[in-house]
Amino acid sequence: MKFDAIQIKAFIKKHSLASVAVGFLLGHSGSNFLAAIIAGLVMPLFNPLLNGTDWRVHTLDVGPFAFQWGPIVADGFHLAAVIFVVVIVIKILEYDEVIPNQGD
Repeated sequence: MKFDAIQIKAFIKKHSLASVAVGFLLGHSGSNFLAAIIAGLVMPLFNPLLNGTDWRVHTLDVGPFAFQWGPIVADGFHLAAVIFVVVIVIKILEYDEVIPNQGD
């Protein structure tokens, strides 16, 4: 089956793929921004609690095992921040849909 540019453009418009692509790019960039905030602003607050050791290399030693917990905690904060932002955006979008008509 051969596709030309007009068919591809019609397919993209029909399925709103441009909106999906823009949303994906914005979500990815926003996620990177949140990760940078957490790594640069939130996680360094743990350094004084670790006797000056950088959180990225601090380990929890259990017997012969050394667990590097810093990146796991940072990713947990990142996940929580993404969930928080998504919930806020959904609440804002739902609020706009529920505004009652002024004429009623």
